[in-house]
Amino acid sequence: MIAGWASRAIALSIVVSCGLAPVHAQDRFANVARVSEEVRIELGAPGMSVAVAIDDELVWSSGFGLADVENDVAARGDTVYRIASISKAFGATAVLQLVDQGKVQLDDPVGNYVPGFPHRVTLRQIMTHTSGIRHYRPGENVSTIRFNTLADAIGIFKNDPLMFPPGTRTLYSTYAYNLLQGVVETVSGMRLDAYLASNIYQRAHLTDTRQEYPEQLVHHRAGAYERKDHELRNAPYVDNSIKWLGGGLISSAEDLIRFNIALNQGRLVKPASLKLMQTAGTLNDGTPIEYSVGWELGTDAQGNQCVDKYGSGTGVSAYLMRIPDQRFAVAVLVNVSHGNIKAFARRIADAVFRSTGPRQAGAPVTR
Repeated sequence: MIAGWASRAIALSIVVSCGLAPVHAQDRFANVARVSEEVRIELGAPGMSVAVAIDDELVWSSGFGLADVENDVAARGDTVYRIASISKAFGATAVLQLVDQGKVQLDDPVGNYVPGFPHRVTLRQIMTHTSGIRHYRPGENVSTIRFNTLADAIGIFKNDPLMFPPGTRTLYSTYAYNLLQGVVETVSGMRLDAYLASNIYQRAHLTDTRQEYPEQLVHHRAGAYERKDHELRNAPYVDNSIKWLGGGLISSAEDLIRFNIALNQGRLVKPASLKLMQTAGTLNDGTPIEYSVGWELGTDAQGNQCVDKYGSGTGVSAYLMRIPDQRFAVAVLVNVSHGNIKAFARRIADAVFRSTGPRQAGAPVTR
């Protein structure tokens, strides 16, 4: 059992949230910090990181509690966590870039790019969760095997029957998204890691985002934890090479905000592709669904139309909410398995709305 972490986390959160920011920034975001700490405690998370964009600028980030419980390392705005299914938004962005270049079409069968995949499902159906490809079976979400090729990684599901005819229903599927790696690598002629670095990370000025290899040294990486019978434990070892674009990336709250800003500013995809990310997909019969290409759609407490994505993985819960019309976004990352933290994270977003007015031009980012 990891003992005594709670009191140290509370003390450290006060230092990290307020001690590094100028007085005016402390005043402006004091209520946001208070709500963030309340949310962290309710989630039972040792640590949490939050970052905010207003008018397409990163205006505030902070850490709360402990990124590493055993070594008393405080969480920061640039602490690196697994981002689980938020990885899907990066995968969709990569494919839409190839669509923008005229190299692929959204209604191409994925088998055109992934030799040996037996089912006729389209890229659009994969990215709107209407493909019929199954999701995890019990225990499959924790893999300890290193998959060096996509062909090996998809072997676990590719020959299983579809759950329904493509385009007739929705079924969330991380496995389906894994197939997008084949599209990126086949069309670009580049390894996935090289493509993402050159075409997304560099363009968006991301410094903390990459595929997760457990053996690599990563500065400011958070520990991963879970609770069992109210006891905090280290999460089990996982190797996420089975699902790079489905849920295998790591990032920071600050980087997720930069990714959002780059999308809004047209540095990653063309306007038509950005619109697809922000428009509800449909079934074959025209029925609208909750998924867009790569994202999910909803409405916040103020009635704003949101484009968001949550992730839940081994030892992490993550959420990125975007309101493109207002150039507003909030990213929340916690280092404990909890499931869908959308409702908790939206309380933080609501606190930002209530606590901040229009950003003053030239105001610095505060941590």
